[in-house]
Amino acid sequence: MKIIVKSAENMKKIGRETAEKTVNGKKRNAVIVALTGELGSGKTTFAQGFLGYFGVKKANSPTFVIMKKYSPAKIFTRPPKFQRNLRRVKNLGGQAFYLYHIDCYRIRSSRDLVELDFNEIAKNPHNIILIEWAERINDLLPKNIIRINFKHKNEKERIINIF
Repeated sequence: MKIIVKSAENMKKIGRETAEKTVNGKKRNAVIVALTGELGSGKTTFAQGFLGYFGVKKANSPTFVIMKKYSPAKIFTRPPKFQRNLRRVKNLGGQAFYLYHIDCYRIRSSRDLVELDFNEIAKNPHNIILIEWAERINDLLPKNIIRINFKHKNEKERIINIF
């Protein structure tokens, strides 16, 4: 699906809508959302909307720490309007889940993520993983993931393709 995005707020909205879709349905492994594309094309803005759906208020890319892990207790200490989202997430089987935000911009090889237990994280069906610069770790990614590519259309508009 190809989408033309005309504003940062619209990009965040698409991120929130994608996040909502990740908590529906049964899974055998973690939900992985792989963001690829050009520098400055909207990956971080999308990530802010995606993470915002789960109540993460300040979502900066973990460029220097590579991975941020959010637990449900930290995520859902927020206003009542988000309680609907919490109920959906609890439907992931009643078990605790974790939300991971990974930024691969500074990694040297996919081994860097293996050392951070990425393979184990990706096997847990109760985890949701959002990866910026995912093209740098293609050899680690399973086939059944959500892939989103970001491109500049012009100075103000972006094109995203969701696979």
